[in-house]
Amino acid sequence: MKKTTITIVLLSFLFACGTSKSTSKTQTNNSKYQPFISYQKLPKNTFKKVFRLESNMHRLGQVTFYTYSSPHNLYKETTYENKDGKLVFKYESGYHYHSNDTLISQYEYSEIPSYKHPQLIEYKYLHPSDSVKITIQTIDDQVDSTFFRTSRNTLGKIIKRSEITRRTYNGRNRTRKFLVTNYFYNKSGNIIKEISIDKKYRDTIETNYEYLNAQILKRTYKSKGYQSTENYKRGLLDIEENISGENEKVINKYSYNNQGKEVLQQKIKKGKLVYSYKTTYNKKGLKIKYDMINEIDGTSGIWLYKYNKSGDLKYKIDLYAKE
Repeated sequence: MKKTTITIVLLSFLFACGTSKSTSKTQTNNSKYQPFISYQKLPKNTFKKVFRLESNMHRLGQVTFYTYSSPHNLYKETTYENKDGKLVFKYESGYHYHSNDTLISQYEYSEIPSYKHPQLIEYKYLHPSDSVKITIQTIDDQVDSTFFRTSRNTLGKIIKRSEITRRTYNGRNRTRKFLVTNYFYNKSGNIIKEISIDKKYRDTIETNYEYLNAQILKRTYKSKGYQSTENYKRGLLDIEENISGENEKVINKYSYNNQGKEVLQQKIKKGKLVYSYKTTYNKKGLKIKYDMINEIDGTSGIWLYKYNKSGDLKYKIDLYAKE
C-alpha cells in the first residue's frame, strides 16, 4: 500500500469514529489491589475499525480514550492494548478537581502481566498556601510525600524553590529527593540562570539563558555526566546538542510551519540521520498525526489523534512497526 493511500485511510478512520459512543463498566472489588474503578468499555464496532488500520508495515499497538468533567479538564484516560488481535484493558488514570479547577487527586490503575498483581497508585495534591504545595503518592503500603516550597521577589517572580520527597515504607522513613533551585533574572525580568543543588545525590545542575532583543537565543544545561545546548531562531528551538557521560553527541534539528508549530525533528548521531519525527496538524492547529521514522531500516511508528468539539483530545491510536 502506498504511503499517500495509508494516510488517507487513517485520517478517514479518525473522522468516521467520531460518532461512536462508549459505555462504562464497574470493576468488582475482589481484593485490596482492585478498588472500585469505572473504566470505559469499547463499543464492539470500534474493535473492527481500529484493526482495519493495520497494514503490511504496521500493527495496532494500543488505543487510549479520554473523557472530561468539563471542557479542558481531563477526568479519565483509559488505555487498551492489542493482545493477539484483541484489545484488552491495560491501565487507566482518573482525575478529580476542586471547584476552581485545581487538581486535588489522581489515581493510576494498571493490569500489566509483568506485575505480580493489579497495581493502584493514588495521588493527593494539597495547597495549604500560595508558596507551599504537597503531593502524596501511595502504592500499596508505600507512601511518598513531596513538599514544594516557593519564594518570590517583589515582582512575583520565583527566586527559590525547594523540593523534598520522603518515603514511608514498612515503618521506616527516608529521604528520596532533596533539590533546591535558585533563579536569577536580568533587568528586563528575563530569567538568565538557574542553579539547582541536588543534596541527595550531591550534584549541581546549572542552566543559563541568553537573549537577543528580549527573545531567547541560547539555553545551556549542565549536570554531572550530561550537558545540553539549545540554539533558538525567532524564539523557536532550532538546534539542540546533547552530550552524555560517554561523550556521545546527539544533535536534534527542528523545523516549523508558518504558525510556529513543530512539523519536523531530525535526530543525528555520529553525523548520520537516525530518526525523523513528523507532525501533521488540522486547520485548527491541532495535532492529528505523528510519525516516528527509523531512517536506518525504514520502519516507522504512527500515532493518530481525534478531538471533541471543545478541541480536547478524544482518543489516540498507536500503530507500531511490524517486526
